Formats: sequence, C-alpha cells, structure tokens
Amino acid sequence: MAVALAVWAAWYAAYRFYYAFGGQRGMIGRPSPVQHFRRDNFVGGAIILLAALLPSIAVSAWRHRPVRRLVPVVGWIAAVGCCMHALTLLTLRVLSLTGVHPTHYPPGLCLSIDRHQADLQDLFFNEPWFFIEGCL
Repeated sequence: MAVALAVWAAWYAAYRFYYAFGGQRGMIGRPSPVQHFRRDNFVGGAIILLAALLPSIAVSAWRHRPVRRLVPVVGWIAAVGCCMHALTLLTLRVLSLTGVHPTHYPPGLCLSIDRHQADLQDLFFNEPWFFIEGCL
C-alpha cells in the first residue's frame, strides 16, 4: 500500500513539475504572471513529492511506538482531506458546467482562460486524483 501511495503521489507531483518547468500541453489558458504560475506549481509539486515519501517512511519506522500511534491519525486526516477536497471541487465543477454556479477566477490570475476546459480538466483529472489518493 505504501508503494501504491508513493507512486500515485509522485505521478501527480511530476504533473505539477511539468508545468513548473514550462510545460504547455493541457494548459487551460495563459497565466499571468507566468513566474507565479511556475512557482506555485513547483511548490505544489515539492509538497506532493514530500508527501509521497511519508508512507515509506512510516513503514520503515513502524517499530517505534510513537509512529504507530501517529500514523493512523495522520492517515485519517490525509484521507478525509483528500476525499473532501475532491468531492467538494467535483461538485463545484459540475455546478459550473451546468451553469448553476460558474467558476470564478481572481482578476489578474490569467490573461485568458477557457473555463469549460478548466472545469473538465478538474472534473476528470485533478479531483479524481485527490479522491483516489484519499481512498488509498
């Protein structure tokens, strides 16, 4: 299970690093300023990559009593956090696609943005990743 969690998280970190290092495929618009977009993706990728290491560290440190007590708590928080993040944003994206509650982006975030494409990308790629991570 630790390996599955690590691989799944590392895969998403790679996706974030792709944009951090200038990747353009799958972009939903043109970010403004590009440096902030790249920085945010780099930081996000680094955090996710560090999180990918936690399951393996927990397995190797399992013989220590404090770790055995801490792992279920941290695991529960991560699972609930990831699943709730996914379910909340999946709901918001469906509401946006149906026109009930359109997704709004802060002014100055993007020079241009395809909201429909952004909703679909989030609905079919980003949020399912969080839900599967939470379930694992």
